[in-house]
Amino acid sequence: MDHGTGQDAESVTGGGELLVVLGVGPGLGMSMAERFGAEGHDLALVSRSAARHPSYRARLAERGIGSRTYAADVNDPEDLHRVLAEIRAAQGPVGAAWFGPASTESPAIVPLPDAGPEALLAPVRALLAPLPHVVRELVPDMVARGRGTLFFGVGGSGLVPTPALGTLAPASAAARMYVLTLAETLGEKGVHVAALTIGGVIARGDIHRSLAAQPGLLDAFGTLDPDDIAAAAWELHRERDRHELLFRGA
Repeated sequence: MDHGTGQDAESVTGGGELLVVLGVGPGLGMSMAERFGAEGHDLALVSRSAARHPSYRARLAERGIGSRTYAADVNDPEDLHRVLAEIRAAQGPVGAAWFGPASTESPAIVPLPDAGPEALLAPVRALLAPLPHVVRELVPDMVARGRGTLFFGVGGSGLVPTPALGTLAPASAAARMYVLTLAETLGEKGVHVAALTIGGVIARGDIHRSLAAQPGLLDAFGTLDPDDIAAAAWELHRERDRHELLFRGA
């Protein structure tokens, strides 16, 4: 575990509500941290490995933003429970959370005409199974406090048919509908839930770096600026007027 509680981080802590970034990476996770941190939110950044945490804290500190970092596999229910308990003990209640862990090690994409039941269900389990654990960990306290925001990243192929993504598309659709239905369920309880539907590859992220080595793939899917997504997410957090933001790659 890596708390990142060095003097630089502590001396610039914002003292505002806490944003927890579950699955922080160099792309959208860090952009979310930078935008919400600039708006006065305290930050707890969680990723499976602590290897990049010092660089994340340093990048934020250069902008006058304090943060703490924690190592945990947010897709593992026990590890998620542990790390959120540690975050609450160290930094207080969670005001907002972003759940968007991305991995280049996702289940293999199989073209739908070739996919049997197991190939079809593997991405569903990978994308959908972690979501109720996040909800069970965060929602009860938010409902008790009468406020909170949950952002979930979902794939654009869950909205727009994308044959190249094969078995990933139905799984993305299931995750998207889970989030939107949850949003309608919790709306009257003060908890705002929103899907950030990503129809492209996010610049600076690990998946972008992986695809950049394969000619033509980035052009096929398009690239998105994570700072633009984070800015739109902040406005949604402030206005609370929609349950989905759609981003298409250019």
